[in-house]
This record gives sequence, structure tokens and C-alpha cells, in this order.
Amino acid sequence: MEKRVVILISAIVFLSILIPFVFYYQVYLSYSPDLNCEKIITNPNTPNAINIVFITTQNNSALEKYIQTFLETVPFSQNKEKFNFYKIDHDPECKIIQNTAVYCYSKKLIKESSNCPNDFIVAISDQEPKIRSSAYSNVISINSKHSPTVFIHEFGHVFANLADEYIPAKIPSGATNCNQEPIYETSFKGCSTTKHFRPSIASIMKTLQSTSYDLFNENLINKIIEKYK
Repeated sequence: MEKRVVILISAIVFLSILIPFVFYYQVYLSYSPDLNCEKIITNPNTPNAINIVFITTQNNSALEKYIQTFLETVPFSQNKEKFNFYKIDHDPECKIIQNTAVYCYSKKLIKESSNCPNDFIVAISDQEPKIRSSAYSNVISINSKHSPTVFIHEFGHVFANLADEYIPAKIPSGATNCNQEPIYETSFKGCSTTKHFRPSIASIMKTLQSTSYDLFNENLINKIIEKYK
């Protein structure tokens, strides 16, 4: 009888150790897939470069459209050596918020992106054209149906805390491109709200048809880039 009790207790102790281990191992596997980091453009002579990693199954020729658009846009075009681009060939898990925008931010995505150096993460998801792209924290969620300029727009949010200059939108705390008073004599009314002014008539923060941040936003971005030396 005592022997059976000892065996039973030993079995319970063993299972109490085994079950959490199995659970942890399954979670670890689900959060740490064997994802390779591919270098697209790197600048080894800039040790403090800004690292951008794309998580997408798009081929490199499609991906290069985003990167080319980025590097042709002022002020990035004047600071090409300060940006590194990487790719993880993986389809990000995303969800649709309020049937309006794609949202890919998650602990799993952050874990997956750790396979590459990353300051900013760009998840590209195939959605219906009506679904908007979005930005949260250091993660950009892009609908692949949109113009490559959407990358420039969303990067303005995560990198420089720029507000949307179209109406209606919510102004992020600390954003300075939408102001209750005109920034310039030629400022234009309507910047996230009807009561705020934007510094230019139609920058990339207002419309994806533009390829320019315009002067005020460019200066804000430049001040941040200058911190990376």
C-alpha cells in the first residue's frame, strides 16, 4: 500500500513538472518559428543606423518598390546611409479593426521580428482595397493593395509622431504638425479635425497621391534622424 502511495505521489510530481514544460515548449515554438533574416540593404559603416524589418511573403522586387519610394523621399533621400532594410519571409498574422483597418501588432509579431535587427517593423498583409493601413507603436501594418507611398505615410506616424492631415482623424499626443493656430501665414485649415491647421496644402500625411512630407514635417523628421550618427 505504501509503495503504491509513493508511486502515485512520484507520478503527480513528475506530471506537475512535465505539463508546464510541455506548455512552455509549445508556446516557445509558436512564438519562435525558424525564420531567417534576409539583408536587403545594409550600411555597415553606419553602426547606429535605423533598422527597418519587413515581415512579408512578397518577393523582393515587390518589396523594393516600398524601399525605393522611401529612399527617394526627402529627407530620407539625403540620409540613405542611415537606414538598413531587412526581410523575414513570413505571412504576418493580422486582424481587421472595426472592418476598417489592418492591424498586425502582437507579441508574436514582435517575437518574430527579433530574428532581424529592428527599430521599426513593417508587416505587409493582403487585404481588400477598402481596408486601411495603420500604425501603432513601432509597427506599421500595410495593406498590400495600397500604393507604396502608404509606407511613407505610416512611417511618419511611428518615426516622428506626425498626425494625419486629412479629416477626420485623432491627433496623437505631442503631435505638432496639426496646430490650433496657423503654423505659417499660408497654413491650411483642416488637420485631423476641422479646428486645426496643417502646414501644407497636401503633404503625404494628407494624401497618398503626394510623395512629399513638405518642409515643416521634413524638419521634424530630420531632427530625429540627426540623433542617429
